Amino acid sequence: MSPVFRVNHVLGTYYELEAIANANEPIIAIGATMQHDPQSIMLRANSTIHTWADLDGHTLAVKPSSPWWEFIRNIFHLDHIDEIPATFSVANFLQDLKCIQQAFVTSEPYFAQSAGVAARMLLNCNAGYDPYRVLYTSESFAYDHPDIVAKFTRASTRGWRDYMNDSTAANAMIEKLNPALSPD
Repeated sequence: MSPVFRVNHVLGTYYELEAIANANEPIIAIGATMQHDPQSIMLRANSTIHTWADLDGHTLAVKPSSPWWEFIRNIFHLDHIDEIPATFSVANFLQDLKCIQQAFVTSEPYFAQSAGVAARMLLNCNAGYDPYRVLYTSESFAYDHPDIVAKFTRASTRGWRDYMNDSTAANAMIEKLNPALSPD
């Protein structure tokens, strides 16, 4: 296994697969975890921005050069965006009435709402950028250990199914490992 690929299994996006492949690391997708990409832009519920084109002329907290952002910026001709580095926190969003930031629809809006700030999302998938989130591994690991790859894939699927049926045990473990997280 090359220094580029330091773990046996990874959850990521297709563009991460592409970056690893470009580093000459043969990899293989072994499963998909999300049918639609949860990456999006979060803004306040009362914002006057309602379309992607409306973003032009505003400041956006975003991870620089993210493939999804480059796609959206180019397709909607967003040439007058002031990009600032994303902090991956809702702290600025809660304090700044004009804050617009990248977010996962499954995460940051929940924390903003929990803090009393109503948020709205522009979903990347609605802009035409909708890659799968995938599980992947190195080709060499997959060929050398097909039994482990199959068990990992089955366990991941079963774990998610079990969590959806009853999340009590998993949530207790998560809270034990990270007590800073709220149980809800």
